[in-house]
Amino acid sequence: MSLRNGEIKVICDSATEHIGFRWTTVGVPVSATIDSAWMSIFITTSGNDEPQHQLRGQLAADPTTFTTTSNDIDARSRTTATVNWDSTDLGSGTSEEWQWGSAAGSPTAWANINTIIQEIVNQGTWAQDNALVLICEQHTDGATRDLAIRTYEANTIYGAKLHIEYTAGGA
Repeated sequence: MSLRNGEIKVICDSATEHIGFRWTTVGVPVSATIDSAWMSIFITTSGNDEPQHQLRGQLAADPTTFTTTSNDIDARSRTTATVNWDSTDLGSGTSEEWQWGSAAGSPTAWANINTIIQEIVNQGTWAQDNALVLICEQHTDGATRDLAIRTYEANTIYGAKLHIEYTAGGA
Protein backbone atom coordinates (compact mmCIF):
# COMPACT_ATOMS: atom_id res chain seq x y z
CA MET A 1 0.00 0.00 0.00
CA SER A 2 1.32 3.45 -0.90
CA LEU A 3 -0.22 6.69 0.35
CA ARG A 4 0.44 10.33 -0.37
CA ASN A 5 -0.16 12.53 2.64
CA GLY A 6 -3.09 14.86 2.90
CA GLU A 7 -1.73 17.06 5.63
CA ILE A 8 1.60 18.29 6.92
CA LYS A 9 2.51 20.69 9.69
CA VAL A 10 5.95 22.24 10.06
CA ILE A 11 7.06 23.86 13.30
CA CYS A 12 10.48 25.49 13.56
CA ASP A 13 11.55 26.88 16.90
CA SER A 14 14.99 28.52 16.78
CA ALA A 15 17.45 25.84 15.64
CA THR A 16 15.16 22.82 15.91
CA GLU A 17 12.47 21.57 13.58
CA HIS A 18 9.42 19.45 14.24
CA ILE A 19 7.47 18.26 11.22
CA GLY A 20 4.23 16.32 11.40
CA PHE A 21 2.88 14.15 8.57
CA ARG A 22 -0.67 12.76 8.71
CA TRP A 23 -2.17 10.16 6.40
CA THR A 24 -5.85 9.28 6.47
CA THR A 25 -7.47 5.93 5.62
CA VAL A 26 -4.39 3.75 6.25
CA GLY A 27 -5.60 0.32 5.13
CA VAL A 28 -3.44 -1.84 7.40
CA PRO A 29 -5.69 -4.42 9.09
CA VAL A 30 -5.74 -5.22 12.81
CA SER A 31 -3.11 -7.86 13.78
CA ALA A 32 -1.02 -7.27 10.65
CA THR A 33 2.73 -7.82 10.71
CA ILE A 34 4.55 -4.89 9.12
CA ASP A 35 7.17 -6.48 6.88
CA SER A 36 8.67 -3.25 5.56
CA ALA A 37 7.79 0.42 5.35
CA TRP A 38 9.37 3.57 4.01
CA MET A 39 8.54 7.24 3.77
CA SER A 40 9.74 9.70 1.15
CA ILE A 41 9.78 13.48 1.07
CA PHE A 42 10.61 16.12 -1.52
CA ILE A 43 13.57 18.30 -0.52
CA THR A 44 13.36 21.93 -1.67
CA THR A 45 17.02 22.76 -2.32
CA SER A 46 20.56 21.45 -1.96
CA GLY A 47 21.12 24.20 0.62
CA ASN A 48 18.67 22.56 3.03
CA ASP A 49 19.54 18.87 2.64
CA GLU A 50 21.55 18.05 5.74
CA PRO A 51 19.22 15.97 7.90
CA GLN A 52 20.11 15.17 11.46
CA HIS A 53 16.59 14.14 12.38
CA GLN A 54 14.73 11.26 13.95
CA LEU A 55 11.41 9.88 12.81
CA ARG A 56 8.83 8.67 15.33
CA GLY A 57 5.14 7.95 15.16
CA GLN A 58 2.33 9.43 17.16
CA LEU A 59 1.25 6.75 19.60
CA ALA A 60 -2.45 7.09 18.91
CA ALA A 61 -4.75 4.71 17.09
CA ASP A 62 -6.50 7.42 15.06
CA PRO A 63 -4.69 10.76 15.51
CA THR A 64 -6.52 14.03 15.00
CA THR A 65 -5.69 16.63 12.38
CA PHE A 66 -3.04 19.23 13.10
CA THR A 67 -4.08 22.58 14.51
CA THR A 68 -2.51 25.99 14.99
CA THR A 69 -2.54 25.47 18.76
CA SER A 70 0.82 26.10 20.42
CA ASN A 71 2.82 22.86 20.86
CA ASP A 72 0.35 20.85 18.77
CA ILE A 73 3.10 18.50 17.53
CA ASP A 74 5.17 18.48 20.73
CA ALA A 75 2.16 17.60 22.89
CA ARG A 76 1.45 14.39 20.95
CA SER A 77 2.61 11.12 22.51
CA ARG A 78 5.39 9.35 20.61
CA THR A 79 6.36 5.80 19.76
CA THR A 80 9.46 4.45 21.44
CA ALA A 81 10.61 3.17 18.03
CA THR A 82 12.69 5.72 16.12
CA VAL A 83 14.67 5.78 12.90
CA ASN A 84 17.39 8.43 12.56
CA TRP A 85 18.53 10.16 9.38
CA ASP A 86 22.00 11.59 9.83
CA SER A 87 23.63 12.76 6.63
CA THR A 88 25.53 15.77 5.38
CA ASP A 89 25.10 17.37 1.98
CA LEU A 90 22.79 14.84 0.37
CA GLY A 91 23.30 16.52 -2.97
CA SER A 92 19.61 16.91 -3.64
CA GLY A 93 18.23 18.93 -6.49
CA THR A 94 15.24 21.23 -6.34
CA SER A 95 12.06 19.28 -5.58
CA GLU A 96 13.88 15.94 -5.54
CA GLU A 97 12.25 12.95 -3.83
CA TRP A 98 14.30 11.30 -1.07
CA GLN A 99 13.39 8.26 0.96
CA TRP A 100 13.87 8.57 4.72
CA GLY A 101 17.37 7.50 5.80
CA SER A 102 19.01 7.59 2.36
CA ALA A 103 22.71 8.33 2.11
CA ALA A 104 24.23 11.19 0.12
CA GLY A 105 23.88 10.53 -3.59
CA SER A 106 21.42 7.63 -3.07
CA PRO A 107 17.87 9.01 -2.84
CA THR A 108 16.24 5.56 -2.97
CA ALA A 109 18.42 3.80 -0.35
CA TRP A 110 15.68 3.96 2.29
CA ALA A 111 15.72 2.99 5.94
CA ASN A 112 13.05 0.53 7.07
CA ILE A 113 10.58 2.29 9.40
CA ASN A 114 8.50 -0.85 10.00
CA THR A 115 9.14 -0.82 13.79
CA ILE A 116 7.46 2.59 14.05
CA ILE A 117 4.41 1.50 12.04
CA GLN A 118 4.23 -1.82 13.91
CA GLU A 119 4.14 -0.05 17.30
CA ILE A 120 1.20 2.06 16.10
CA VAL A 121 -0.72 -0.89 14.62
CA ASN A 122 -0.13 -3.01 17.75
CA GLN A 123 -2.23 -0.67 19.88
CA GLY A 124 -5.40 -2.38 20.99
CA THR A 125 -7.53 0.41 19.55
CA TRP A 126 -6.02 0.40 16.04
CA ALA A 127 -8.55 -0.20 13.24
CA GLN A 128 -8.08 -0.57 9.51
CA ASP A 129 -8.51 2.76 7.65
CA ASN A 130 -7.51 4.87 10.66
CA ALA A 131 -5.28 7.91 10.29
CA LEU A 132 -1.55 7.64 11.06
CA VAL A 133 0.92 10.38 12.04
CA LEU A 134 4.71 10.38 11.69
CA ILE A 135 6.78 13.09 13.36
CA CYS A 136 10.22 14.22 12.22
CA GLU A 137 12.31 15.89 14.92
CA GLN A 138 15.68 17.55 14.50
CA HIS A 139 17.93 16.11 17.19
CA THR A 140 20.72 18.65 17.06
CA ASP A 141 21.10 22.32 17.85
CA GLY A 142 23.10 22.81 14.67
CA ALA A 143 21.36 25.54 12.68
CA THR A 144 23.17 24.34 9.55
CA ARG A 145 21.60 20.87 9.76
CA ASP A 146 18.33 21.85 8.12
CA LEU A 147 15.91 19.75 6.13
CA ALA A 148 13.51 21.84 4.05
CA ILE A 149 10.71 19.90 2.39
CA ARG A 150 7.87 20.57 -0.01
CA THR A 151 4.32 20.12 1.24
CA TYR A 152 1.14 18.59 -0.09
CA GLU A 153 -0.68 21.84 0.62
CA ALA A 154 1.67 23.79 -1.65
CA ASN A 155 1.44 21.26 -4.49
CA THR A 156 -0.14 17.82 -4.26
CA ILE A 157 2.54 16.16 -6.39
CA TYR A 158 5.08 16.98 -3.64
CA GLY A 159 3.20 15.33 -0.78
CA ALA A 160 5.22 12.96 1.40
CA LYS A 161 4.67 9.30 0.55
CA LEU A 162 4.19 6.38 2.91
CA HIS A 163 4.66 2.83 1.62
CA ILE A 164 3.73 -0.13 3.85
CA GLU A 165 4.08 -3.84 3.10
CA TYR A 166 2.38 -6.16 5.56
CA THR A 167 1.23 -9.70 6.17
CA ALA A 168 -2.35 -10.00 7.37
CA GLY A 169 -2.62 -11.66 10.79
CA GLY A 170 -5.30 -13.18 12.93
CA ALA A 171 -7.66 -16.02 12.14
